[in-house]
Amino acid sequence: MLTIAFVVSVLCLCTAASPATFEKHTVTVPMIRRGAPSSTGSVNMSDLQARVDALVLKYESGIYAYAQNTGSNPPFSPSSGRRSSVRRAYTSEELTDEEGGALWQGLVTVGSPTQTFTVNFDTGFGDVVLPGTACTSACKGRTQYNPIASKSAVDRREAFKWTSPDGDMSGRVYGDVVGVTGLQVSNQTLAVASSYTPDFSASLLPADGVLGLAFPSVSRLNTSPFIQSLVDQGQISAPVFAFKFADDGSELTLGGTNNNLYTGGFTYVPVETKSFWNVRLDGISINGTLTLGSSPSMIDTATVLLLAPAADAHTLYAAIPGSKPARTPAGDQIYTYPCASATTLSLIFNGKAFKIPPALFSLGRVQGQDGMCVGAVAGSERVSFWVVGESFLQTVYTSFDMSKSRVGFAALR
Repeated sequence: MLTIAFVVSVLCLCTAASPATFEKHTVTVPMIRRGAPSSTGSVNMSDLQARVDALVLKYESGIYAYAQNTGSNPPFSPSSGRRSSVRRAYTSEELTDEEGGALWQGLVTVGSPTQTFTVNFDTGFGDVVLPGTACTSACKGRTQYNPIASKSAVDRREAFKWTSPDGDMSGRVYGDVVGVTGLQVSNQTLAVASSYTPDFSASLLPADGVLGLAFPSVSRLNTSPFIQSLVDQGQISAPVFAFKFADDGSELTLGGTNNNLYTGGFTYVPVETKSFWNVRLDGISINGTLTLGSSPSMIDTATVLLLAPAADAHTLYAAIPGSKPARTPAGDQIYTYPCASATTLSLIFNGKAFKIPPALFSLGRVQGQDGMCVGAVAGSERVSFWVVGESFLQTVYTSFDMSKSRVGFAALR
């Protein structure tokens, strides 16, 4: 069983090296990578397909929430190709683990006295979700939130029900104290689940729950995100946070950036629609040759994948000799390519190219096919934008600035 080491360190950044670094109330949250590569380094293709489907469903759900909250569809609404039967009904409101499938997670405390949970910090999600004591078999092995045991819990007397093709997630809405590395906010809205859907299964979500870091417009409960609550209650100076993802020393910084983790300045990209962290991807090159042009993209800290519109994925892999679609039950969404091709993918943001080295472009080897690897880019006919996950984010230090509506990328030290 994996032992989670959680070390608290408080940073006083007294000399700001960039506008997004703040002097007080800046803390770091150490994160661990849940799971390890398989002994063979091969990819479980059915599990990977489930991850693709869950990722698409997350964005379809967020887009639905945006429309419900704002009264209009976002400009990056899904393409008109093959669509799922997804719908969202509101009553009120890693590879398993094969190579490349692990996710990073940290600890939060909830309630008084505190109850401790592991969570994914997810920039593609707008709410805080925890399993409740009524969640039985679907939440087996997870720590469950018990509002009765918390003196600070407030029953909002609201139920929620999120419906998808794979089943319903339902539960009750509470408010309670939520703490991260010594920072606390009171009456933070919680979706306390009495059932988890397959996209929240232990193989896809090893953590107990999710702490969303997207803008409030995609909150399924139409509530203020945790990062904004920290600002409103005087816990941090501004709604800025930053991530470093690595095999060792991964961390989330709340309230600013950690100067010790990056070098040089940030390349900032403005958020186009305050929903997800939606920024313009100028283009994509393969081994230095421009292959794809401009597209909207979502920066997502809770997936290892890069997800592309199906046509973009086809074009990209067509430029890699020997690549081919993997035949999965859901269609040609996953691609394989010769491991020896040493493919370097570059994403271009605000005119600057950021490289994904061959080791991160590969999710692992194809079982039973010597010399073939699985690419980190998957395609879907149900999206009209890119989702940029940790296969890219491991190469940069990333700042998310809600107050200035921008994402910044800097070189890692």
